[in-house]
Amino acid sequence: MATGKAVMSLSRRDLPQSRIRRAVIADAAMFFFMGFASSSWVSRLPAVRDSLNLSPTQIGAMLLIGSIGSLVALPSSGPVVGAIGPRMSGRLAGALWAMGLGCVVASIHVGSLGLLSLSLIFVSMGMSLTGSTINTAGGLIEVALGHPILDRFHAMFSIGTVTGALSGAAMARAAVHVTYHLLGVIVFGLICVAVATAFLLTEDDVLAQSVSDGAPKRRRIFGIGGSTARTRKAWGEKRTLLIGLMVLSSGLLEGSANNWLALAMVDGYDMTAAQGSAVLSGFLATVVVVRLSAAWLRRHWPPDVLLRGMLIAACPGLVLVGFAPVWGIAMIGVVLWAFGAALVYPTGASALSHDPSMTAARLSVLSTINYGAFLIGPPVLGLLASHIGYHRALTCLVVPVAVGAWLTRYLRPESDS
Repeated sequence: MATGKAVMSLSRRDLPQSRIRRAVIADAAMFFFMGFASSSWVSRLPAVRDSLNLSPTQIGAMLLIGSIGSLVALPSSGPVVGAIGPRMSGRLAGALWAMGLGCVVASIHVGSLGLLSLSLIFVSMGMSLTGSTINTAGGLIEVALGHPILDRFHAMFSIGTVTGALSGAAMARAAVHVTYHLLGVIVFGLICVAVATAFLLTEDDVLAQSVSDGAPKRRRIFGIGGSTARTRKAWGEKRTLLIGLMVLSSGLLEGSANNWLALAMVDGYDMTAAQGSAVLSGFLATVVVVRLSAAWLRRHWPPDVLLRGMLIAACPGLVLVGFAPVWGIAMIGVVLWAFGAALVYPTGASALSHDPSMTAARLSVLSTINYGAFLIGPPVLGLLASHIGYHRALTCLVVPVAVGAWLTRYLRPESDS
């Protein structure tokens, strides 16, 4: 088997640069679509609540039931993407998402909470499979290019989330009914998926290249059976699991910001709801800027050193958010928090994407572990917040973030670890 360095040094003579550029644009569009679709739905939750007269308990139960889709999709996403390739899995994911969101529209129209909860299972399945697909496709693009690019793709996701949130706010302000808005999002998403997936690179595209230094070509193992075997192998790899635990800190940092940062600023520093939302927008904007600057940062520091420093910087940031005497100092903490959260997942994904035959399997492991943070983090922080307040509860994230900083040593290639 070729080494990671050999795989990363694939000759690109047989794959036209125009083909790679189209794949880059296509995957960036898919990342934007995922961010836009996710935040468009979340931005209209108040309208959904009002349409169905839902209580906070019902909303929580609805979202919890919806997360079952991700629990089902994430462990199986690696075998699926590995077996049918990013193009087909992207189309399948888009179909699941569109069917689910279409049923969400129907549930609002008929006023059925049961149908809404069932619909969200398919929405989360589609989004989870989309995430695995586009990260795998991004890993294959990195192999074809010979340098990391996932940071920029994740920046496009963040830009998509901001755009979706702003468009949702604009639709709400213009009194556009939530069903018409979501139908428009479905049409946009289906067009984006149909066009972009046609240009994604596949494992076969990458493995067909000549390998430098005389390394042999490797053949893809077709079918669910071979892909499942690779996923089982990935779950048994120490380095993959430890990088997954490192990325868990990113899930906690980003997920907690999305769920609790606005509330923390409102309850902890007496901000208005609009000001709290503005702070969250500032957090997301900082994440975008850092991800777009990743190439420049990596020219000055190795990935493990860079990420260790960023995660360490996030620790005092969390403390400032929890204990700053005035909101102005807490804002410094928000910036440090965003700085620490920005590059963890894309850096971990890049470290596990050197071998195209194992990319889908390893990123499936990474996504499954990372999603655990989104399931475990909010309830635990919510329980703590009921006793000590939202802003103070967030300081508890210092512990997993410090562990993540220690685990950055495993980002080095296996021969150097």
